[in-house]
Amino acid sequence: MDFNNSIDRMSLPENTSPNAIPLISRSIIGLAVFFAAIASAHAQNVLYASVTNNTSGEIDTIDASGNAKPFVTGLSFPQSIALNSGGDLFVADNGTEQIDQVSPTGNLSVFASGLLAGGLAIDSAGNVYVANDNNGQIDRFNSQGVEDSTPFATGLSSPAGLTFDSSGNLFAADSGSGTIDKITPAGQLSTFASGLNSPTELKFDTSGDLFVSNFSQGTVQKFASGSTTPSTFVSGLVSPAGLAFDKSGNLFVADFLASTIDEVSPDGTVKSPPFLSPINAYDLAYGAAPVPEPNIFASLWVGLVSLGGFGFLRRRVVRS
Repeated sequence: MDFNNSIDRMSLPENTSPNAIPLISRSIIGLAVFFAAIASAHAQNVLYASVTNNTSGEIDTIDASGNAKPFVTGLSFPQSIALNSGGDLFVADNGTEQIDQVSPTGNLSVFASGLLAGGLAIDSAGNVYVANDNNGQIDRFNSQGVEDSTPFATGLSSPAGLTFDSSGNLFAADSGSGTIDKITPAGQLSTFASGLNSPTELKFDTSGDLFVSNFSQGTVQKFASGSTTPSTFVSGLVSPAGLAFDKSGNLFVADFLASTIDEVSPDGTVKSPPFLSPINAYDLAYGAAPVPEPNIFASLWVGLVSLGGFGFLRRRVVRS
């Protein structure tokens, strides 16, 4: 597109100097490039990882090349994480026994407190489900952080990872009893599978297959869609915890005590070397990259160019 000719066709004062037109063009182009860069950065997908170091914790973002950088710092012991449809990240910080909500720009606020959360999940309506290891139940909060008056599910031993299937049923890994429980949208609980070894995190792939990490066994097992009998998908790990799928169907596994994140192809091949090492990651989530905070200097530059261009335009108008 020829911006100069486009602006020539705009309704400008009759005696506007032609010299002002290129400045207006540069102003518009500058604004377009600036905001397009922000939109492009957010359009990229990344892995989010809850990371625990010796004395503190953080949330890192990891790009497709395995480059990690801090997104949220100053946490205590972050474990389970989950993204909602708006790009907000929910973090179970078990060092403070609270659930934090982090906006796409990295602003942190306390969503709920007094919870030792073994797992988090968010339904299509934005309700947040918390596997409460303090009392063996699953609590539900609306998107504003208001808790239901009664628990969503009770009677679990040590509830951990949570995930939803495409029909809205909630699946809960109960690491204490070695089971996976299925809970209908109405809150009716039944045992989906038993005999597992410290099931920790759960994830469905796009085909409806359910994957579970067995922390103490060092495996990831797969339940084919419609089946309650697992097969071993990955073995030889140390202590697998968090799971996340990318758009291509690759499975990422946070092997907590091995300090690695492994990438597993859809056929179950563990890629070597590890996707990222060393990193003390516990849980993973996959989604849109954070929205960068506008750079103040870039913003000032855009503003000055815009104001300067139109200011010059005003000075070049010839009065008749």
